Amino acid sequence: MVIACGAWLPELLPNYAGMPTFRQAVCYVEPPEEYLDAWRNSPCLTDLGPGDNYAVVPTHGTGLKFGSGSHRRPGHPSDGFQSLASEGDEVISLFSPFLRQAARYKPVHMQVGYYVKDASQRFRIDTLGRTIVITNCDGQMFKFGPLIGARVIRSFDGEQSATDLNRWAAGY
Repeated sequence: MVIACGAWLPELLPNYAGMPTFRQAVCYVEPPEEYLDAWRNSPCLTDLGPGDNYAVVPTHGTGLKFGSGSHRRPGHPSDGFQSLASEGDEVISLFSPFLRQAARYKPVHMQVGYYVKDASQRFRIDTLGRTIVITNCDGQMFKFGPLIGARVIRSFDGEQSATDLNRWAAGY
């Protein structure tokens, strides 16, 4: 069985009650019209400047998305999923040194999410009996989820020990 509980992990498993939870808000952005095709045809930017800034290009109507690790705050899902309109301008400002005509980029809407992450900033995979708990992921799981899932299945199949799986996931 796989349970994907994210920031609700500390409530589900008391052993994780000390794991810090964070609130992240990303901004969907309207770029200047003359740059829209360039954004549509560009690669995603996964680490732009200080603060772990990233941009996800608009595809299939999703819109251009800006996010930044420096916009992360301590928080818990019980705080709600509302965002302040002013946060959009704050996120865009983190990109302004890298944008032409930055003042013309406009926030469309914000999306709020929560996750568990400790100071190690490494994936954590624990085995509790026949349960495997994967945490400490923040947005990285969106990038590495399929790869980690394949390795977890190898561990279930006995092809890799839980200790080796955890070491691999943490980057050791």
